[in-house]
Amino acid sequence: MALLIDYKLKASMMLEALIATIVVAISFGLAVSVYSNVLRSGDLRNKLKAQLILNNHAIEMKTEKKYVDDKIEYDNGSLIQKISKYNGTGNVFQLSLTFTDKSGKVLAAQTELIVE
Repeated sequence: MALLIDYKLKASMMLEALIATIVVAISFGLAVSVYSNVLRSGDLRNKLKAQLILNNHAIEMKTEKKYVDDKIEYDNGSLIQKISKYNGTGNVFQLSLTFTDKSGKVLAAQTELIVE
């Protein structure tokens, strides 16, 4: 029992514990940062896919000259197409395309003018 009472910790043991705690905290911070980037990259992929769908639909619509309001359902969301005359002109139309996911969040939108 006398040995336990007289035992003293060396200062180097406290320093080692402090350094280990700092290393663990930095590692945890980096892990959280990487995890956050991975979660955001999934959302970015969906936005890029939605933008590609909008671009392809706009090209297809202009080649077919199908200028009507429409809503098209896709497996990952829906595309809303609105067309209107631009500032009352006769041959210039404004095309608005919006892609929303299943929850209604807008992933991509674009507006362009079409001259007929």
